[in-house]
This record gives sequence, structure tokens and C-alpha cells, in this order.
Amino acid sequence: MKQLILTIFTAILITSCTTSGSSNYAKRKSPDVETFMHQAAYPLKTVPAHYPRKAQISNTEGWVFFEFNLSESGKVKHLNVIDSHPKGIFEEVASKAISKWTFKPIKGVSSYKYVMEFQLRGY
Repeated sequence: MKQLILTIFTAILITSCTTSGSSNYAKRKSPDVETFMHQAAYPLKTVPAHYPRKAQISNTEGWVFFEFNLSESGKVKHLNVIDSHPKGIFEEVASKAISKWTFKPIKGVSSYKYVMEFQLRGY
């Protein structure tokens, strides 16, 4: 179980170079994956999300919490953003990326949840 959680968080970590600066947005924790573990989606194929330049320049990090259904082949259907932080920054790029992903369908699960995090790392 811990390996699955680690794999999920590793897959959703998006890194990028940035200049130093401070964000105008207060940090807010992303949803706890353990609260929806029975619905957690396991990605098989991912496409990186583009880190918005505005967020990069302002040193803004965040996350997008999705709920969706999967086709039999594991493609995303009926994508819905449940929550995000900060609002209006990452939803569009995260939605475009996750729509191209393939997930492992789980027998008996019809609705899946996934948190995509956006984190900056200075080098």
C-alpha cells in the first residue's frame, strides 16, 4: 500500500527550474490521498503538464484535484476538477495533460480521483 502511495505521488510530481522569488499565494495542502485510496487512479502512461510561465515567474506552486471515469482502455472520460490551489492557475494545463494519460482501470470502481501537484525546484 505504501508503495502504491509513493508511486502515485512520484507520478504527480512535476518539477521545473525557477528563479528566486516569493509567491503571492498562501500554501494550502493538497487532498490526502489516503482518504480516497479506494478510488485512487494509477497512471500507466503520462504526458507532462506545461508549467505556466506566470506561475514560474511568481514562484507559485499548487495542485489540481480531479475526479473522472475511465474507458475500458484506461482513457479519461468525464473529467471534473473538484478543487485546486491556487484557483485559476493550473486547472487548464493539468486538464489538458491528464486527458492524454492512460490509467489502470480497477474492477468495481467507476469513479476515480487523482491529485496532480505542481512544484518548483531551483537548481
